[in-house]
Amino acid sequence: MNLSLKALRDHNVFRSTLQHHDLGALHVSFDSLVGNSSTEGRLWDAVHRSEPCAVIGTSGSGKSSVISHVLGPLVPDIAPLRVMVAHALQPDEYTLPHLADQLLHTLRDEAERTLSSDVDAALGKHTQTTTTRRTGAVGGGMRWLGIKLAKDIERQTTIERNSSLHDKTDALRNVLLSIASEDLLPVLIFDDTDRWLIGDTEAATVQWFFDKSLRWLLESCFSVEPPMSLVVAVHPHYFDNVAQAELLAYLDTPITIPRLPGPPAIRRILQYRIEQYTGYHHPDLTDIMTTDGLDAIYALYDAERNLRRTIQVCHIAVVEALDAGVSRLTAQHIQAANNAG
Repeated sequence: MNLSLKALRDHNVFRSTLQHHDLGALHVSFDSLVGNSSTEGRLWDAVHRSEPCAVIGTSGSGKSSVISHVLGPLVPDIAPLRVMVAHALQPDEYTLPHLADQLLHTLRDEAERTLSSDVDAALGKHTQTTTTRRTGAVGGGMRWLGIKLAKDIERQTTIERNSSLHDKTDALRNVLLSIASEDLLPVLIFDDTDRWLIGDTEAATVQWFFDKSLRWLLESCFSVEPPMSLVVAVHPHYFDNVAQAELLAYLDTPITIPRLPGPPAIRRILQYRIEQYTGYHHPDLTDIMTTDGLDAIYALYDAERNLRRTIQVCHIAVVEALDAGVSRLTAQHIQAANNAG
């Protein structure tokens, strides 16, 4: 049975993907697309050397996908801890105690989610993963986080918000040491930094985070054994006010998201998404788009280096082509979808 645009639409193959576990599952490594090991391989090696890493790229370029792919919840011997910051930081929040609160909240939230899912499992409840045909019942929380460790973390992170920075630092260090004692490598991940390092005071916020806060974190929590690691997503516009070498002074390994070399790379990304969502093995894109259609998709990517936007345009084009009674995407459909979206 040939692939069709209807199958792509019905399976939401090119919909925007917001869940980080979805990003990792749908990721095609840049190393395989570009033909070297300067992205995923470099990140993997640096993390296992306990080096603080910067993953550099524009919005939509693939930073979160790379991080989620390399440091996903099922990767053995790794304890990835994605730090959640709920809102753009205000000037009065440029403080180390506030950052410590965010870190402790992230750890406590993961512990509580694991403990809650254990109760749900005992009651026969399950949540569903959102990705693809691989959807299945899972317990929630981090797969590396067992019940005993979750209870330890919940206890260690129970601390008053008005506690001293010293006490908060001790609590954070103790949690990371507890994780490491389980033969796991704790990796703190600051992804989506553009969501909270923004606003009228962005330059000051960026300077504070990359200077004072990272220095505190590395000196207070990462200067002791056993080893730990740190990954920070970095947007190139952060360098508009501070030179890259100065801003990344505490991040030893910079990893820049590369440019995809041509239409064949885009073809592989689209094919992999189709496989994951529909179950079609080795899908033939000529069933659903013309050569000039694929070239137009790559041209759109190459102009903006925004993979997320490129895939979104594909979704719009599929829907509009079906509405028009067309069976294959052309360059005209891609251009019209880009203008419409």
